[in-house]
Amino acid sequence: MLGVIINTAAVLLGGLGGVIFRRSISERISSAALKSVGLAVLIIGTLGAINSGNTLSQAFPNDKGQSSIILVLSLFLGTVIGTLIDMDDKINRLDAKLNQVFNAKAQGDNIPAAFFSASLLFCVGAMSILGSISAGLYGDNNILIVKAIIDFVAALVLASSVGVGVAFASFSVLVYQGGIALLSQFIAPFVTTEMIYSLSFVGNTLIMALALNMLGITKFKLANMLPSVFLPILFCLIISWVPIFQ
Repeated sequence: MLGVIINTAAVLLGGLGGVIFRRSISERISSAALKSVGLAVLIIGTLGAINSGNTLSQAFPNDKGQSSIILVLSLFLGTVIGTLIDMDDKINRLDAKLNQVFNAKAQGDNIPAAFFSASLLFCVGAMSILGSISAGLYGDNNILIVKAIIDFVAALVLASSVGVGVAFASFSVLVYQGGIALLSQFIAPFVTTEMIYSLSFVGNTLIMALALNMLGITKFKLANMLPSVFLPILFCLIISWVPIFQ
């Protein structure tokens, strides 16, 4: 759990540091910084999706397009489920309540949106899963420590633009990665390479969508697409049972 704690602290400190230092940053610089972060997130998401997709294709024996099928089905069905639940509307309502409590509107913060975006950025990816399993099973914290350094810088810059909600994402890191680390002994036998990279593939695609939103190019309702992240596990199991893909 040491790696998880270090990663959580890195996000928390980076998020708080960004909020503290932004007081001396003009709106013009803050806006430019947000776009630069958006561009960096786009690159991270793109490279992550490409690497995950390539690795996933190699992981499947006799690859017959399984990686593309998993991506399309997960995004489609996950978005349908999220839209039916209308998670985006629930987050907007939470936004109104939290902003009333914290009076964040005066500083232009959108706490739930910042929290959700940062949580997606810090929790999605092969490093989160592999690092947490390695920490839980073998006590090897190297992957999570490297990730903590990356997350600290990202949290520092992101929080300076979108606010304190980024620091709250440290709770997501603690719960998500900590949960995987604690349960690693039980889930490791059932987690395949295909599942790990399928989760990462879909997750990095959502990170690309997040970056496009940050750059003002699109207006994806990412909250409604969130269920897509978990569906690759199901589709990996189904594909492993279908004779045509064997």
